[in-house]
Amino acid sequence: MKNIFILLVATFTTFASHAQRFEPLKNTITVVVPNAPGGPADSAGRIFADYLVKQGFPAIAQNKAGAGGAIGAAYVASQINNPYVVMIGFKSPVIFMPIAGTESLSYNENTFQPVGMIGTLDLAVVTSPIQIRSTSSKDFFAEYQANHTKISFGTFGGLFESYVGQLFGAKGINPNVVIYKSSAQLLTDLLSGSVQVGLLDLNSARPLANDGKLNIVKDFEFPTNIQSWWAIYAPPGVTKEAVEFYSGMVMAMHRDNQFQERLKRAFNNPRMMSHGEFEQFHKAEVESTRRYLKR
Repeated sequence: MKNIFILLVATFTTFASHAQRFEPLKNTITVVVPNAPGGPADSAGRIFADYLVKQGFPAIAQNKAGAGGAIGAAYVASQINNPYVVMIGFKSPVIFMPIAGTESLSYNENTFQPVGMIGTLDLAVVTSPIQIRSTSSKDFFAEYQANHTKISFGTFGGLFESYVGQLFGAKGINPNVVIYKSSAQLLTDLLSGSVQVGLLDLNSARPLANDGKLNIVKDFEFPTNIQSWWAIYAPPGVTKEAVEFYSGMVMAMHRDNQFQERLKRAFNNPRMMSHGEFEQFHKAEVESTRRYLKR
């Protein structure tokens, strides 16, 4: 397989434009993770970087956390024409925050070039069993409404923060939302009881629920436009040949037995998409987010 990719790189280099020459065998590729260590984005970044290394390409994963992913995304947006930087993108900083306009950003929802999908995770509302005992959504809202002034809801910024606000606002509750930069920080506070409710990915929540350390609120309905997914994006101006090289790497990673297991541990649903399929997915997510924000 390595020889095939070397041949592809040679072909891409032949047709390269006057943009920076793409020689991944000679230059280190940086996979930017716009989150702190720990959590799905960090896992996705390290898995992809490890796969590039396995194929003989020098690569590292680099965390650039802050502002709900916007700091890392802004850095990648500044790497115009740089084919040696890619990003683990997800909906909140890449699509939701630019459209919502809640922060002044140096990029928009169409700045980055979609490369390929890594995977998705189901979401779960979890509670600290010491403060909240309900495990059905009906009982949870009743208990929450009776004690909401003493309860904090931990989540992430952007899309999830908006969702929590709208969900509880529809029931006449003004939730005390605490914004976290990583799922690891949120988990620590949930387990200590300093935050009583949280929005987590199901993979992180299930083992703790099985041990009785957290409760999962069952039959909690999430709208279809609230998706938790992670994917590879390239900076603006990067040549089509470089984008297709990374797309090929993502798809080959999904087919690799060793990496299939790693992806399954990190994501409920590892999803392989071609470059064209992921471009269409990105466009659909942009449109669904615009419709959601018009409500």
